[in-house]
Amino acid sequence: MDANTGAGMDADAGAGAVMIKCPETGRDIPTGIVADRASFRATPVFFALAYCPYCRTEHEWFAQQAWVCEAEADHVEMS
Repeated sequence: MDANTGAGMDADAGAGAVMIKCPETGRDIPTGIVADRASFRATPVFFALAYCPYCRTEHEWFAQQAWVCEAEADHVEMS
């Protein structure tokens, strides 16, 4: 493994914010869940709600509609 580039590291190793797409605006929104990709993919299908800061409402979503964001979980861009 290259210490400078991280080559050889498992891309799924880090945790990130689980994100969904706002059905009204199409913008990415955080669900409030933090997980690593491998664990999230292994999670049984579930249903949840997430508050959308763009619509100012709760959106219903299923796990298969979500993904783990590459950015640090504490620093998710909301642009």
